[in-house]
This record gives sequence, structure tokens and C-alpha cells, in this order.
Amino acid sequence: MRQLDNLKAALQKKTRIVYFEPYANASMDVIDVKGAVQLAHDTGALAVVDNTWLSPYLLKPLDHGADLVIHSATKYMNGHGDGLGGIVAGSEALISKIKSTRLHMGGILSPQNAYLIARGIQTLPFRMKRHCENAEQVAEFLGSHPKVKEVRYAGLKSYEGHGVAAAQQKGFGGMLGFQLVETAGNHRFTNAVILCKPWWSLGDTKTLVVPRDREERRGIPANYVRLSVGLEDPNDIIADLIQALEKA
Repeated sequence: MRQLDNLKAALQKKTRIVYFEPYANASMDVIDVKGAVQLAHDTGALAVVDNTWLSPYLLKPLDHGADLVIHSATKYMNGHGDGLGGIVAGSEALISKIKSTRLHMGGILSPQNAYLIARGIQTLPFRMKRHCENAEQVAEFLGSHPKVKEVRYAGLKSYEGHGVAAAQQKGFGGMLGFQLVETAGNHRFTNAVILCKPWWSLGDTKTLVVPRDREERRGIPANYVRLSVGLEDPNDIIADLIQALEKA
């Protein structure tokens, strides 16, 4: 979907909803939110944006015309890896329908999870600034390492999606991906980290690493690692990555 002509061609079929992430998981493709929303509306479809990776601090899809915005609040909104929940935002007309479904089907936050997410949101701006700063430093480091073949981070001016991201966002987020050279191993790398943690979630205070196998359809190359850069001192994160890359 980073190529809007592909979306336009797909929308020749009758479509009710266009659903996407501004940053695609885990390929790191950057999608033009305003352009994708406009194409959806031109064909009478609703535009639903999953903004989990960027949070409202870095991007507000409703300002770009989106009909609904959803978040896995378990991630950056909570920010501490200890709460579970989700958030949906949009017009009163659409949200009233969702409330009606929730009333009959359930899906109500527990008081403890609601408290933890509400607590986490209070520090969202401060955390997102640090995630962005750390991720940029980590991305620049990885780009200079001989065992790294490619770095995918929108904050790098050399990255394909940098221009779109810079135009629509307040920052570039804490998520990045990188591909190791053929002689290294992504599973060996993630098994070797010490400060960072091999875990599937993201948006935590801790730096989390996940090895990904090749998925050509989703644009994920072989020997790929998804990295959720945390709030630790960036020098400590980089030091851990250095020793893990030596063992990869």
C-alpha cells in the first residue's frame, strides 16, 4: 500500500473498509495516510487506521480524514508492558455502533487494566520523545555495522519512506527493522542479547527484539529482526547490540 496506485487498482472491486497501519508490521513500509484515506472515500469505503506504532503523540489520523482510529493500548499507550486493552476513536455515529456491539458481546476493560492504561497515557509525550531519540541513534549505529545488510527506519533520510513520514508525522517512532548479512543469523542474534529482551510485544520501556523469517508477500526479507527500541540509555542498548552481533 505504500504505492497508492496499487490501492487504487484494488479499490476497483466493491470495498466497504480500507484498513491499514501508517507503518506496516513488520516490513516498516510507510503509508501515505491522507492519500490512502482519500482513495477509500472516493469509492465510498470507510478508512480505518491502526495507529498503535506511532500513538496520537506522533500522528493523528483523524486529522487526515480517517473515519476510525484504533490502538492496541497494550503497547505505547500503556507503555510499561503490564496492561492489556484496546482503544477506538472516531465520530459519535460510528462509536455508538461499536458501543452497542460491545454491550452485547462484552470486551470491557477490567478496572486494573483501565487504571494501568490511564496511568501510562499521562507520560506518553515524554516516552515517545525518548523512543524516537533512541531509535534514531540505534538505526544510525546499525547502518554502520558490517553484519547489517539493511536498516529500515523512517527517520533515516536514506530510507524510502522518509519523505512521507516526515510530512505526516511529528516523529518517526521507536520501531525499526534490519536485515543481517547472509553469514550471520537472526535467531543467534536475538538469543545473544542481554539488556534487550527477545519478546513479541512492543512499545515497552525495555528494548525488545524479534527474529522474523522471510515472508515475501509481506515484504519481510530473510534474516530479519524487528526491534522495539526502549527507554534505556542508548549507549547501553548499542553496547548490547554490539556484543550480540559479534555472536550472530
